[in-house]
Amino acid sequence: MLRYINTDIVFQEFPDEVTLAINISGCPCRCPACHSQFLWANKEMN
Repeated sequence: MLRYINTDIVFQEFPDEVTLAINISGCPCRCPACHSQFLWANKEMN
């Protein structure tokens, strides 16, 4: 099952375009310098 933490309307991914950002949880990579460690958990927080 695909789980996500939250969604947001953003303008930063594609300049001058409205986009929907979705933070998917359950990341298995566990990168040492990860700036989004809250995405490691496999749970829904929305």
